[in-house]
Amino acid sequence: LGIVEFGIYMAHTYMKDFNVTIEAVFAKVHFLLFFTAIINALMSVLLAFFSSRVSQRMWVKTEELELNHYLAIREEFYRVEKLMGEYESTEEEQQYPSVWSRSSLKRRWTKFSQTARYPLLRRQYDSLLVQVRFHELRVHFIKANNLPAKFKVSEYLVRSQLHVLK
Repeated sequence: LGIVEFGIYMAHTYMKDFNVTIEAVFAKVHFLLFFTAIINALMSVLLAFFSSRVSQRMWVKTEELELNHYLAIREEFYRVEKLMGEYESTEEEQQYPSVWSRSSLKRRWTKFSQTARYPLLRRQYDSLLVQVRFHELRVHFIKANNLPAKFKVSEYLVRSQLHVLK
C-alpha cells in the first residue's frame, strides 16, 4: 500500500502536468487495496479460529472414544443406514467418480430425498458417518505408515493444521 502512495508522491514531485483526476483514481485504488487487506486479515483470523474449534470438536473428541463406544456407534450407523436405504454405488462408480455422472446425480437425488423424508435420521446418519469414517481412516493411516496403535492421529492433524495456518 505504501508503494501506491510513493508512486503518487513521486508523480506529484517530478511531473509538472500531473492530472488531479489520475490522483483521485490512485487514491480510490489505494483505499480499495487497503480495505481488501483488512478484510483478508479478518477472514484469515476467523478461519483459523473456527477451523481450530471444529477440528478440536471433531477430530480430538472422535479419537477419544473408547473401543466399546466406537463399536456401538458403528452398529448404530449400520442400523440407521439400513433404515434409510442408503444408495450403494458400484465398484466402477467408486473408481471413476464424476461430478455430473448419472451415478453422482442419482446419489445426490437419493441424499436429497432421504433428507426430505427422514430429516432427523439423516442428521444422525451424517453425524455417525463422520465418526465411522474418521476411525477407518485413522486405522488405514496407522497401518500405512507403520505407526504404533496408540498413535494420536488427531494431534497430528491439529499440528498439521496449525502449520498450514501459520
